[in-house]
Amino acid sequence: KEVTGLQTAGRNIAAYITLPQVLPRVRGLFADGFGFVSFSIACVLGNARLFPPGHPYLNPQNIGRFGLHQVLAQAFLNIKFNKRNIDQMILLALVLTGCVLLLCQCFILLAALMSGIAHATWASRSLSILVFVIFTLRLKLSFIIIESVFFKRGRTGLQDKSLYHPHNWLKS
Repeated sequence: KEVTGLQTAGRNIAAYITLPQVLPRVRGLFADGFGFVSFSIACVLGNARLFPPGHPYLNPQNIGRFGLHQVLAQAFLNIKFNKRNIDQMILLALVLTGCVLLLCQCFILLAALMSGIAHATWASRSLSILVFVIFTLRLKLSFIIIESVFFKRGRTGLQDKSLYHPHNWLKS
């Protein structure tokens, strides 16, 4: 049986809709070396005068042609370490710190995805019991305060129908 182009297109559309296609999307993300991110960081560093005006890293037509490592390396080559350029040094240190934190976050995410599931049932049960006990104690205190503020004991005969007496909780 011969497969026509329309059937192939229908299969491709169905596969695109139903399958997550994670690997092609990850490859597409890493293929250009985070081109837009490197361009954005180049613009920030360009505003700090680490790149001269008209530098190829600052041209929007070159998005995707240069990687983040190239932008950071060129910025380190262009920086002059003296008192007059302290703002450039601080900004470059902050950008580099952000990149390192992003890399650490990616590693932690991968480690979390590869690690096993935590079985913390004992802790969650004991915590829920503790929360229930604390909630009931706070509720009892609330009833005591409400009764002492709004009801006068002795005059209305509320001694037997006290809200905070445990036997009366079961009756209501």
